[in-house]
Amino acid sequence: DPNRVALIADEHIPLPMCEQKYRVDKEYPWVIGTVKAYLAEILALDPLPAHLISLGDMSRFFGEEREYEIFRELLKPFYELGIKVTLAMGNHDIRSSFAKSFPEAADQSLVPGRYAYRVETPHADFLVLDTLKEPARRGDPKGVSGHELGPEQTAWVKKALHELTKPTFVCA
Repeated sequence: DPNRVALIADEHIPLPMCEQKYRVDKEYPWVIGTVKAYLAEILALDPLPAHLISLGDMSRFFGEEREYEIFRELLKPFYELGIKVTLAMGNHDIRSSFAKSFPEAADQSLVPGRYAYRVETPHADFLVLDTLKEPARRGDPKGVSGHELGPEQTAWVKKALHELTKPTFVCA
């Protein structure tokens, strides 16, 4: 259904402690099963959505490359079914790590240096924003709480909202 959009957020894909470059105090083995379950619920919808939007925090804590590899594998059925996948950055993500598993995302972004998108449906649009403020030092739990839009993205949002004629959802 071209009007159906599935929104998800805060997947927080974890790694076992033995794979973590930036150690956290415990493991989260149930999270991947939970993500698989709600992705399966979306794939069971009839009709299927035309779009899947994730609003960030794909990484559990520090944007490790393997977390994005796992998430890419979990999203494989969406790509195979032709469902358009749009992924935003949250405060736990790292752009350079994300880009290795989702290289096409930068080319689709409408704001240089950010992952910001316009998702169009027949009756509404979605502006998907990148709120990530890169931490000064990776691996610092206090460094994952920052967020920002930045001047280029703010200008893009203002311009888009002025020009769009359909109802618009701003998502971050």
